[in-house]
Amino acid sequence: MPAPNLLLALAFIAAADAADDEARIEQLLHRPVAAAPAPARATRPAHAPTQPDPGAALLGHKVHVRTIDGGLYAGTLRASDAASITLRIDLPKQALDYTLPRGGVAGIESAEPAP
Repeated sequence: MPAPNLLLALAFIAAADAADDEARIEQLLHRPVAAAPAPARATRPAHAPTQPDPGAALLGHKVHVRTIDGGLYAGTLRASDAASITLRIDLPKQALDYTLPRGGVAGIESAEPAP
């Protein structure tokens, strides 16, 4: 196929694609608008008991936190919720706040001696 015929064929294909694109745009502009569904509400059944946060009773106390991979963290429990826990870890020259994801925590134990 000679070069001028190839260019003519490519120009024809590009024009046909442009016409198809214009037709699609017109369809999108003039189609009826569908009503958006109402967002689903996350509700908890009234009879489902809420489980208390096991770390809530230890807030402000020294604790040992064991992770699911065998790690052990020692510090003061600063915050605890369903997503994460935050420890204050005291080092010789500084104190760090360290947040652990709740899914990685195997257990929280008090590090303070029992009375």
